[in-house]
Amino acid sequence: MGARIAALRFAGCLAAATLVATAAGAARADEPAPTVPTVIEIRPPSEAVTGRQVTVLARLTAERGQPVPGQVLELIHSVSFLSVDADAVLATAVTGPEGVATFTFVPGTAGENLITARFAGGGALAPALATQALEVTEGPPSYSETAGIRVPGVGLWLLVAILGTVWGVFLFVMVLLGLIGAEGRRIEAAGGSSDV
Repeated sequence: MGARIAALRFAGCLAAATLVATAAGAARADEPAPTVPTVIEIRPPSEAVTGRQVTVLARLTAERGQPVPGQVLELIHSVSFLSVDADAVLATAVTGPEGVATFTFVPGTAGENLITARFAGGGALAPALATQALEVTEGPPSYSETAGIRVPGVGLWLLVAILGTVWGVFLFVMVLLGLIGAEGRRIEAAGGSSDV
């Protein structure tokens, strides 16, 4: 019986030690991981035109200005459609050895466009956001409207000749119908007999 009590005491001490060790491990897991602050600097182009490709540079640096290579950045533009506001990702790029990511996209609206570069963070690096205004001027229209009829391969004079012929035949048929109607009235007025 003494061996049994000793075994129970050992099991109780082992369970208590396990609980204490688990609680200490959980306390360490809840502590925030050390993060390194990051900063994004956006370099927009000097001019941007709707319908033409634009290149925007964004540089990701850590504290003290060290470049952060190999990280994914997103270029975002806030859009609104049918009373719903959302962020549209224009481009995604990876930072190079100097911490610079190169984005290319085609702006669709003229005026001041606010673009945002976003870094989601990762590992010991903290997330970062930067917003910059991009002034976009109106470019040439992406399509053009022309008035009138356009039939490929048919010149204007040929089209006028075809339409003139169609209307001429229509007028000729109308004159014949008028003559037939006049002949019918003449026969009725003469007494209803025909020489045919």
